[in-house]
Amino acid sequence: MKKSGFAFLEMAVPIAIAIAVISAFLVYLLTHSNNAKFKPMYVKNMATLNQMASMARVQPGYDFAELEAPCTTNDENADNIDDSKHTLCHIIENTLKDATGLGTLSNITYKRNNKTLKYTITTDLLDDSYKDFLVYLFKDGTYLAINKEARNCELPIAQSLYDEENKSIYKHGNIDLQKCIGFIDLNGPLPPNKEAFCSSGKNIIGDNNECVVDMRQNKIADVYPIVFYNTQVVPLTAAARKAFLASKSK
Repeated sequence: MKKSGFAFLEMAVPIAIAIAVISAFLVYLLTHSNNAKFKPMYVKNMATLNQMASMARVQPGYDFAELEAPCTTNDENADNIDDSKHTLCHIIENTLKDATGLGTLSNITYKRNNKTLKYTITTDLLDDSYKDFLVYLFKDGTYLAINKEARNCELPIAQSLYDEENKSIYKHGNIDLQKCIGFIDLNGPLPPNKEAFCSSGKNIIGDNNECVVDMRQNKIADVYPIVFYNTQVVPLTAAARKAFLASKSK
């Protein structure tokens, strides 16, 4: 019996080691695959949004600084067809013909493992108001979520996006860029639904503390906050900017 027990242990230990090595390798493959897929998608979708911003001056004829009303989209008629007011939804639907309106984020569900799940994200910066954002689906499966209250999305020339004095995104008079934010989810409703974040430093563009993104922690991040203003769309957070620059350089 002692000999049999010893033989069993001799077999069990290398089997356990092999399982651990295989598991680690599978995680590596998943991470590598996601990074290879998400990086070009992030760059491509940012380019698409900035093309939209440029095209908006032609059709429908105004840019983000001239938004004057919130979107009137509802879940029963997700695409906004009311062109009587200058809205962010109207710009999106006039310039991104392949984008499909899905309605309010909090009402979006999806199927996984034969279960119906509600779409949510793990976010480092956005408050709970993101659940009221409107969502558009791109052909590549990306979700674009926007604040339907966006208006007067203007940043004066030479003005920093981040207000160092008030420690917040730019706000002055009737301009509040906090209402002009959204995010891209490169994996749609599917996990990880996790926002990229800084492992050290503050996750705010313009802050003096340098953001360091630990790729081991952010290896499958697929959510990147953005902000719309004037005629451009840029990353809202330091981590999203780092990820964009790293992806663009590949």
